[in-house]
Amino acid sequence: MISLGIAAQWLAWRLHLPAILLLLVIGFLLLPVMSLFHDTPIRAEELIASEVLLPVVSIAVALILFEGGLSLRLSELHGTGHALFRLVTVAVAVTFLLATIAAKLLFEME
Repeated sequence: MISLGIAAQWLAWRLHLPAILLLLVIGFLLLPVMSLFHDTPIRAEELIASEVLLPVVSIAVALILFEGGLSLRLSELHGTGHALFRLVTVAVAVTFLLATIAAKLLFEME
């Protein structure tokens, strides 16, 4: 399994694609293939309901953010001031407004 991850990273580098894209595809394809090698089939419902899911997802998100930070070029950040300002102000206001409307309509909150 580790060799598949290394192969996905290398292939993504060669094809100039985000590594997470190929890693996700291989991860989704790996479950049915691994079920062939076990006596009892692995069911996705059991994996999702397990106590291990939350820590694994947290570690995966940390790795994705770490990899994104490594590929970040500071020279490209120079022109992103306006977009960042809009994300911090306008996007937060729109999210707050839509969440308020959804809470009022869905949960009948005041």
